[in-house]
Amino acid sequence: RNKRPAIEPFERILYNLYKQTPSYNRDRYISHFYCNATIFNIVFTYRKKSNTTAIYY
Repeated sequence: RNKRPAIEPFERILYNLYKQTPSYNRDRYISHFYCNATIFNIVFTYRKKSNTTAIYY
């Protein structure tokens, strides 16, 4: 495990996948990306778990 703190933006990214009760648009899964250096959060929601590996631009 690397104990050196991240200094550059997006040098270290943390990722979590959460399952929740369906929302108003029936999305059930949340992908959460967190930049350790900048404390920047990015969140995407998905209806099916199989869609969580798709890349969107």
